[in-house]
Amino acid sequence: MDDPASKRAAFAASAASVALFVFATLTLFAVFFWFRRTPAPWTWKGLLAGGCAALALATSALMWSTPSREYAMLGAIIMLASLVRVGLPGDWSWTTLTVLAVTVVLSMPVVHAAIVLKDG
Repeated sequence: MDDPASKRAAFAASAASVALFVFATLTLFAVFFWFRRTPAPWTWKGLLAGGCAALALATSALMWSTPSREYAMLGAIIMLASLVRVGLPGDWSWTTLTVLAVTVVLSMPVVHAAIVLKDG
């Protein structure tokens, strides 16, 4: 019989996995449209976004199959690392603020899973 704490942890892990998947999908769409729009898309920002999206997909799969605090923390670090590409606040636009807002909202379930899940 499952106790409420384990049900809460399982739900948190599932929510974190879905959040990481959505983050990766949105990032890949953004990178795809950036490549179509920009004449020279191969910048460090594009590579960082693509790499973070790939790592987020892998971490989402790991969280789905074997949820753990370590994977949740890894997902949070990946999402935080992806924000390096937005630059300094003086260079921000509405697009940058949207990227920040979406990343913060999607990181909430991941951070919650890192808090709720046990080590192991």
